[in-house]
Amino acid sequence: MKNLFLSLIFIQICCFSSLTAVSSGSPRPETDDQNNPGRCQADFRIEKFSEFILSFEDVSTSYSHIISREWNFGDVLSGQKNRSHQKDPVHEFSGTGTYNVCLKITSESNCKDSVYKTIVIGGANFNVQLHGHVYNSGTGAPVAGQPVIVNADIIHYSAIKMTNVEGFYQDTIPDAPAGSPIIVSVFDCNNTLHSQTIYSSATPPEVNFTICALAACKAIFSSRLDSANTVQNTFVFSDSSQGHPDRWFWNFGDGDWSHDQNPIHSYKNSGHYNVCLTVQKRDLSGGILCSDSACAEVVTPVYYNLGGLAFAGLYPINNPASTGDTGVAYLYRLMGNKVSPLDSIRFTYLGYYAFLHLLEGSYIVKAGLTQGSAHYNGFLPEYSGNQMKWQSASAIVISGNNSFANDIHFVKVSETPGNGSVGGYVSHKEKGFLIGDAEVILYDEYMTPVSYTFTDAEGRFDFAGIGFGKYFLYPEITGKFAALQEVNIDEGSPAVEGIVLEVSDLDFTGIGPLNENDNNSVRMFPNPVTDELHVQISAEDARRITLDLATITGRNIYEMTFERSGNNSTLIIPLSNIPKGLYFLTLRSEDGKLLTTRKVIKN
Repeated sequence: MKNLFLSLIFIQICCFSSLTAVSSGSPRPETDDQNNPGRCQADFRIEKFSEFILSFEDVSTSYSHIISREWNFGDVLSGQKNRSHQKDPVHEFSGTGTYNVCLKITSESNCKDSVYKTIVIGGANFNVQLHGHVYNSGTGAPVAGQPVIVNADIIHYSAIKMTNVEGFYQDTIPDAPAGSPIIVSVFDCNNTLHSQTIYSSATPPEVNFTICALAACKAIFSSRLDSANTVQNTFVFSDSSQGHPDRWFWNFGDGDWSHDQNPIHSYKNSGHYNVCLTVQKRDLSGGILCSDSACAEVVTPVYYNLGGLAFAGLYPINNPASTGDTGVAYLYRLMGNKVSPLDSIRFTYLGYYAFLHLLEGSYIVKAGLTQGSAHYNGFLPEYSGNQMKWQSASAIVISGNNSFANDIHFVKVSETPGNGSVGGYVSHKEKGFLIGDAEVILYDEYMTPVSYTFTDAEGRFDFAGIGFGKYFLYPEITGKFAALQEVNIDEGSPAVEGIVLEVSDLDFTGIGPLNENDNNSVRMFPNPVTDELHVQISAEDARRITLDLATITGRNIYEMTFERSGNNSTLIIPLSNIPKGLYFLTLRSEDGKLLTTRKVIKN
C-alpha cells in the first residue's frame, strides 16, 4: 500500500454538511439519540490497486439497515466521478496530492453519520527509526519495564516496546509513506494515556515521556501458620511485592523451593528456617527489567496432644473388657465467637480418644458411640465438660502442656416406651436447605433426654415407640443455634408429623451460651425450687435491673423491673403456681446489657 496514508489530523474539511470528523483508529465521539437515532457509525477501509486507483470498502455499522451512502473523494478535477452512491466504490484520482475522502450514511431509522479520512497520493516511503526515553516525573530517574505503544494505521502497523533499565526504547516502522502519522503512547501510574503524534520522514524521530511511574521491583512477602491444617508445620506464604513482577522464586530454607506466587509449604522437621523470595520482571524478549530479594525467618510452633476417656455408664467403653462399642470424637477449635471443625477420630482401645499435634489455643470435643455399637441407643453424645449442647461445653485450653484428662461421660437416655411417634425435618433458618446427619434430641417435659437420632440424607428424623406426654425436640449441631420445640403426644394425636426444626448461624433464641458461672455477682437459690426463688444481686455497675422468667419455648411468665437500694439486693420470686419444668431466668441492666441467663428447675 505504498504512497497512501490515512491522516489522523482533525481537519473540518468535507463536502457534506453536519459532518462528524473522526480519524481512523481513534475513539469516536458519542452522539445523542436525537441526532443519531437507532445508533449508527460510518467507517471505511482503503486498498490500493495502482498508484492512482484506490478501492474503498464500507465497514459502517448500524442497528437498522443502511439505505443510502454518499461518497465524496475530495477530487474536484475528476468531475462527476468525484461522487458515488455505491457500497464499495473504486476511484481513480486525477493526480498526486492530498485528498479528504468522505462517507455519509443514512439508516432506515433515520440515523445519519459521516466520516472522512485524509489520503496522500504519491511521495516517498521511509523506514522510520523511532526511539526515546521514559522518565519518572517524581524522581527524574529512567523508568524500566514501561510498555510503549506504537501505531501506524496507514500500514496497519502496531507494536509494544518495553523500556530497558535506562528507560530507553526503540522501534522501526517499515515502509511508512512520507508525512504519514505515527502515534506513540504510554500509560502512567494512574492508567492515564499519554500520546504524541509524529510524521514519517527521513529524520529518525525521538519521542520522550515524563510520567508518574510504578515502583521498581521490591520483594515483599508475609507468612502465616495454617492452623486449620492437620499437617503440622504448614505455612501459607503470600506475595505482596511491588513493581508488578512476573517471576517468583521461593527458597524455604529446608532444601525445597517453589515458583508459585503464593505457595503453601509444610516443613518435615521443627526448627528455624530462613525463607527468601526473589522477584523479577522481564520484557517481551526475556530480558530482566528489575529484580529484588527479601528474606525472613520462619519458626515452626510447638505442638501438643489432647485426650481423655469416654464413659458409657460407670466405666469407659471397652475398659477393662470389651463392651462391643466404637467411639467417635470430634475436635473443634474456638477462635473468638467462631467454632471451627478441625479433626475427627474413631477409637476403641480402652475407651481412650486422642488428638495429636495441636497448637496452643482453646478447643471443645464432642464424643459419642457409632451406629452399630452395642450401647448406641442407650447413651447420648456429650461435649467436653459433660454437656449436651455445644454452647455449654467446657473449653479445653492448651497452653504450654499436653492435656490428657478430658474425660467425657455419655448421657444415659431414660426411655418412655409407648405407641406414639414424632417425625419431621431439620432446616437451615437463613438458607432454607434441609440438613442431613444432624443430631436431634428428644426431651421429656422435665428436660430429661429420652432418646436421640440423626437425620438422614434428606434431613428427615423419626422417633417411634414413645409414650404419651409432653416432649421437647432440639437439633444439636455444633456452631449452630436453635430453639426447643414443644410437641404433645396423646391418644387423640399419637403420631405427630411435619415438624420443622430450624437451626441458624445467629443466636436467634436470645439466650446465648449458658454458663452457671458466667456472672459471679448473681446468686440464685434454691435450685431446683418448689415455692420461692431467691435471687441475690451484687453487681456494682447495675442499679436498675430487668428480670424475666421464660419457658423453654420463650414464653414470658414473669417480668419485673426494680431499683437496687444498696450494693446487695435480694429478690423473692413466687413460683408455687407455675407448672413443673425447666425455665430460663434472664437479668439485664438498664442499658440492655445481659448480666446473666440461668436455668431454673421447678419441682
